Amino acid sequence: MGRADRLQPVLHLADKHLKEASGQLDAVREHIHQEEKKLQDLEQYYSDYTDNFSTNPAITAHALVRQRSFLQQLSQARTQQQQLIAKYRQILAQKHKIWQKAYLKQQAIFQLIERLKKDELLTLSKKEEKRLDEWSAQAHSRRQ
Repeated sequence: MGRADRLQPVLHLADKHLKEASGQLDAVREHIHQEEKKLQDLEQYYSDYTDNFSTNPAITAHALVRQRSFLQQLSQARTQQQQLIAKYRQILAQKHKIWQKAYLKQQAIFQLIERLKKDELLTLSKKEEKRLDEWSAQAHSRRQ
C-alpha cells in the first residue's frame, strides 16, 4: 500500500467536511431567500394598505390614529425583517468562508494524492526500466 492509498481516508474525510459545509451554505441561502420573500410580502402589504387607506376620503380621526399606529407597526416589522436578513447574510459570509476553507483543503489533499500516485508510477517505471536493462545486459553477456 503506497502513500497515496494511505491518504484516501483523509481525502474521504475532507470530502465529507466539504459536503457538510455545502449543505450548511445551501441551507442559509434558502433561509435568506425565505426571509427576503417575507420582507417582500411585508413591503407589498404596506404599500397595498397605504393605497387602500389613502383612497378613502371619509376617514375619522380615530381611524386615522389606528391607521398610523398600524403603519408604524408594519414599518417596525419591515425594519426587523431587514435586520434579520442582514444577520443571515453575515452568517452566509461565515459559512462561505468555512466552505471555501474546506474546498481548498479537499483540493490540496486530492492534488497531493495525485502527485504521489504519479511519483509512485514514475518510481515503478524506473524500477521496471532498470530491471529490463539488467536483464538485457545479462542476456547480452550470456551470448558472448
